[in-house]
Amino acid sequence: MDKDTTKTLFEALLQYEKPSLYFNTLKKETLSDRFPELARLRGIPQPPEHHKEGDVWNHTMLVIDEAAKLRDRSNYPLGLMLSALAHDFGKYCTTDTINGHIHAYGHERAGIPIAGEFLERYTADVALIEYVKNMCKLHMRPNMLAAQRAGQKAVNRLFRESADPEDLLLLAKADHLGRIDPPNYTLTEIYLRNGLRAFLRSAERSN
Repeated sequence: MDKDTTKTLFEALLQYEKPSLYFNTLKKETLSDRFPELARLRGIPQPPEHHKEGDVWNHTMLVIDEAAKLRDRSNYPLGLMLSALAHDFGKYCTTDTINGHIHAYGHERAGIPIAGEFLERYTADVALIEYVKNMCKLHMRPNMLAAQRAGQKAVNRLFRESADPEDLLLLAKADHLGRIDPPNYTLTEIYLRNGLRAFLRSAERSN
């Protein structure tokens, strides 16, 4: 474990207004040496109709900057920021073009072990590693449930599976907004916040 790299990484994620500035100022060789899982996101394409910002690297940089705006609302700010950094690691090995369309089916699950290996180089905190892996696994599901206007039972299942429902919603928001000209998020956020309140009320009644 490189203590200096860990210290600098955590400081950038927790203290920078725009953590992307730290990563974007690293030389290519330094980035590849310190953060290979992140470096290889450069050039990985995304559907241009949904991601005008370009490749997965650009998206990730925008997501961590959006997450930085939300970290003071997080129950676990470092975990949230590391989750934002690692959430799309799985796109490296799942991105493909099928019938002329770019897809990354299953990237959220494929990214779990990659995120784990990444984190194990910088921390021995098992709870932190498991938190980030859980967030990476679930990061797409809140917005998907909102798009489907799924029922409360489905929302409750998601929150029960989540390491931290509040932080999962923050990550989902950062993921959505980490694009150029993202669609309006207001209705999605209202749906998810209502779902979380109902889930918490139900949990209180059962205790």
